[in-house]
Amino acid sequence: MQARVVVAVAGDPDSVALVRRGAQLAGAPASMQVVHVLAQDGRPGAPAAALATLRREVERLGGSFHTVLGADVVTAVADFATAVGAGVVVVGLPTGRLRQAVAPATGLALARRAAGFDVVLVPLPRHASRRRVGRERPISPARTAAGWLLAVLGPVVLIAALRLVHAGAGLPSEMLLFLALTVAVAIVGGLVPAVVSALLGFLTLNYFFTPPTGQLLVADGANLLALAVFVAVAVAVALVVDLAARRSLQATRAGAEAAALAELARAALGEDAAAALVSRLRETFGLAGVALLETRDGRWLTLAAAGAAVGDPEAADTVLGVDDDRVLALTGRVLARDRRVLEAFAAQAGGVLEHRRLREQAEQARLLEQAEATRTALLAAVSHDLRTPLATIRAALDGLVSHEVRLAPADTDALVATVAAATARLERLIDNLLDLSRLQTGSVRPVLRPTSLDEIVPLATEGFDAVRTDMPDTLPLVRTDPGLLERVIANVVSNAVRHGGGAPVAVTAAPADGRMELRVVDHGPGLSADRKARMFQPFQRLGDTSSDGLGLGLAVAEGLATAVGAQVRAEDTPGGGLTMVLTVPLAREEP
Repeated sequence: MQARVVVAVAGDPDSVALVRRGAQLAGAPASMQVVHVLAQDGRPGAPAAALATLRREVERLGGSFHTVLGADVVTAVADFATAVGAGVVVVGLPTGRLRQAVAPATGLALARRAAGFDVVLVPLPRHASRRRVGRERPISPARTAAGWLLAVLGPVVLIAALRLVHAGAGLPSEMLLFLALTVAVAIVGGLVPAVVSALLGFLTLNYFFTPPTGQLLVADGANLLALAVFVAVAVAVALVVDLAARRSLQATRAGAEAAALAELARAALGEDAAAALVSRLRETFGLAGVALLETRDGRWLTLAAAGAAVGDPEAADTVLGVDDDRVLALTGRVLARDRRVLEAFAAQAGGVLEHRRLREQAEQARLLEQAEATRTALLAAVSHDLRTPLATIRAALDGLVSHEVRLAPADTDALVATVAAATARLERLIDNLLDLSRLQTGSVRPVLRPTSLDEIVPLATEGFDAVRTDMPDTLPLVRTDPGLLERVIANVVSNAVRHGGGAPVAVTAAPADGRMELRVVDHGPGLSADRKARMFQPFQRLGDTSSDGLGLGLAVAEGLATAVGAQVRAEDTPGGGLTMVLTVPLAREEP
């Protein structure tokens, strides 16, 4: 059995190459799953357009694309790989000495998360356009450490520099230099190191540069006020920088949450919304199991489940209300910061499921309306078109069996011919009704085999004196059901003769673009564009006021043609009239 391959992508230009390498390792397309982690640690995510392009490439290769939330990328990828039972996890290895020194540690950390899969590092090319995103990150531990180092060593460096150049610059200039140092510490390390830097700056300015120097005393009240303002400004700047960093982190997390909700909504709008909903919810938040439960008559029924799901809300770790009758039962640890997103998604899931229910009801109503319209049209047609040939047969038979009237041989022959014609018309009407019923109930079972049109067309056009056929002997075989295709051609030819205005109808055939095209050409009045759009619907007479049909011939022809893999379309005949084009698949040559 082919091992399942998980490809971890960042959404950058290298991800496409990484996915293609993963597809080669997977072998079978269904064995590859691509995962993108929406990080909640403040790092900027990939652009939506890049992710859309990546998703299309994954779907083209036959894999599946997944998006998960995670504060730590390594943990999120490892949890996802374990949940799907992956045998191999593919991770990109960027070029460059520094990046190569860091990347293997990431792969090693990923391998340590679970012993059930192997980690494959794939070298990736360096892109000159790769963005540097260090300044967009919030206050990280490394930056905090750098801020502390700058807060402690910065005053020492400033004191040495001022003593080397000359200390007569004046207290205002010296305060500005220490304020600049505090701002730098706030930008690098955040609030606490900046406050410490401001206090150290206050003490340094007081001891080294404020008379009397060498003491923590201030003789002049103006200098004391200046030092106090310095501390206040330094602390205010540190607060602003720290607040900006926190807002940036919140915005990044909000963007990740919005992207996760959009991804879940897109998956839930598929054909099986309930199954997609619980599956994506489990993947995105790294849950052990998710179940969509509905209460009926005091009992809980499982509508959809994924993973180690439970069938009772009391056995779940977290329960989210979808609506009055349905809940989402979650198994596994739910982070406090994810609770709000989960509740929002539960409300969104209720709307999606309600939309699906309304759509199903609308489809049922449409089918009932269509059935009612068909039944009404059928009753109207039967009341007229079937009774007409029956009345003709009854009148002719009354004349033949009457003992009160003696008929001449010529009159008897005429009445017999009338009975035969009316019976044949009645048989065609009943055959079309039966064919339509079979098509609507799905009971047509074609038997496809290689067949020559020479076996079908003569039988289909038999009895039509106005039909002229032009069938070359070198035509290739077609793959079809001979009996059903004969009914299709007969109905199309009958329609052409009825509307041809007495002019001859031509039937020709020729191969084109790997298929056989059979054309039935008449020179009647033709049809307008709007009538062409309705000509294949049942009970469409399209101006025909004769009693020779129910308007089912072309509807039956199209239905039977579809059943045998053929297609019927209408074109205008040059010079006036209508040409029906029947396209039939050619038979494959035996090796």
